[in-house]
Amino acid sequence: MANLNEHDILFLGSPEFESFPQVLEEAYGFKIRSYDLPPFVSFTSRKAVLNTDSGVYFLKEKPVYCSDEKTRALAADFQTFLSEALDTVTPILKTQNGESYIQWQDRFFFVTDFKHGRVYNGSDSDIHQMLLALRDFQKVAKGFATEDVPPMKSYESLMIFESLEKNIESKADRKDITQIKELIRTLQNDYDAVPETEYIMSHGDFGLFNILLNKQNVVGINDFDNVSYFPRIHDLAEFLVSASIVHYLGPISNLRLPVFTKPNEKIFNQILAFYKQYFLLTPEETQLLAIVAEIVWLEILLLAVLKGDYKLSDISDAINEIKKGTLRSKIIKKIQSQEKKVFVWDFHGTLEVGTLFILTEIANTLLKENGSAKQYTPAELASIPSFSWDTFFQRHLPYLSFQKTQAIARNAYDESRFAPLMRKYSQPNIGAEAVLQKVKDLGGINIVVSHSRQDKLGCYIKQVGLHHLVDSYYGIDDGSIASREDVLKKKTVVIREILDRHSDYHSYAVGDADMDFNAARSAGVDFFYWLLPINNKGAKQELYKGITSQKLKFILQLEEILQDL
Repeated sequence: MANLNEHDILFLGSPEFESFPQVLEEAYGFKIRSYDLPPFVSFTSRKAVLNTDSGVYFLKEKPVYCSDEKTRALAADFQTFLSEALDTVTPILKTQNGESYIQWQDRFFFVTDFKHGRVYNGSDSDIHQMLLALRDFQKVAKGFATEDVPPMKSYESLMIFESLEKNIESKADRKDITQIKELIRTLQNDYDAVPETEYIMSHGDFGLFNILLNKQNVVGINDFDNVSYFPRIHDLAEFLVSASIVHYLGPISNLRLPVFTKPNEKIFNQILAFYKQYFLLTPEETQLLAIVAEIVWLEILLLAVLKGDYKLSDISDAINEIKKGTLRSKIIKKIQSQEKKVFVWDFHGTLEVGTLFILTEIANTLLKENGSAKQYTPAELASIPSFSWDTFFQRHLPYLSFQKTQAIARNAYDESRFAPLMRKYSQPNIGAEAVLQKVKDLGGINIVVSHSRQDKLGCYIKQVGLHHLVDSYYGIDDGSIASREDVLKKKTVVIREILDRHSDYHSYAVGDADMDFNAARSAGVDFFYWLLPINNKGAKQELYKGITSQKLKFILQLEEILQDL
């Protein structure tokens, strides 16, 4: 057993634990025949393997920092909840009195079934299996009730610094401590500056050393001492750092290996590629992941110094890398470079403004010419649930034949007559060209889907000068649209076909109406930007308050998208 400290192992035969085996036997109703040292040991609490007349069990001590009543109960409840859905999580064995823990002197202990397995062997396959386990873990964890669980900020784990600071005496170390203190303050400020992202119940220490495998698959996720209600990227950061920088290998529990200052490129790239494919990180989550990875790395380094595995001078180079933000930049750059983006754009009211005034003049002109006294304001025309020239004139000119109203509808597209209105009113929306260009610069694709005729949509896009930035466009008005439901169905089908053709792309949609949002959501778009009319921003946000998430973002101008690209 290499590099183990006495605080890693629970010696049931030592004077300290005299009569403790009898207490265990009475509490659980089994007979201990012998005990073994655990084959793989992490470094924050003592453990033992119990060979009993009713099976083989794993005995673990709760660390002091998480032994208060609420923390103990939360860890037990979460582990039990996960064990009901995941074979990789073993439930805590209850005592004969129904308790999750037993107390010996001033310490708490718990028992689970013992899982046989191995630790990480350095292979790509092992990394992939552990990433799949993390994905499945988070899917189940989302269902855990957290109403009474306070949210935690990832940097709260750096509180161990206070204990370290108290034990520093030399002047040289005092200087290092001051720099680390400033670094922690910077990380906290950077963390707090990121908009809040999705929270879930988290393992809190999802590292290589807490995962057991058999020949191929993960069979055990251990150590629920640090469970917390964290941003969902917290466990992702824990795994990234433990797998690609700290390099835990074999049964070595403490950090007496050399201090690495750069990640293993192969493992680092593999993990981030998986995160991008399976977790669909939002821009905010990507930014937060990079910051939390630095926090986790710093926490591990400080813990190693506190335990005596390293001196402050040993970690100085790694600390400097964190101060320079090298790891943070690397994470953000890698994730962004891996992502291929397809943007599905609404046109009228989103990329282009002025159409409403054009439609109003055309409608009023043709209504007046054909005997109707009805005249619309732009706001009134915009309130029509679903707009199609065919249905518009059929409803407003019921005294004319179907053939006549169809002819009038065709006149609405008379370019020779109404082209001046395009030049008068139609123009690109503020920021449209900049965002389209940025998408193209990043290797992405811009596709327009509009409630327009296909043969006219291209002219509209060219008229506002955006044609060189649009890769393709789809006008869904084929003359058969008679209701709002028709628009939704057609738009959904077209967007779904686009996503199918670009299945390896991360998909975004941008629109200014609930029709755009509902079609994109139904088609399965990953992320939607809702461009709100200034006069309706409050009402619309309130209406959709219950479904807003990291997949929907309200914006007031297109240029807000740039900060996410």
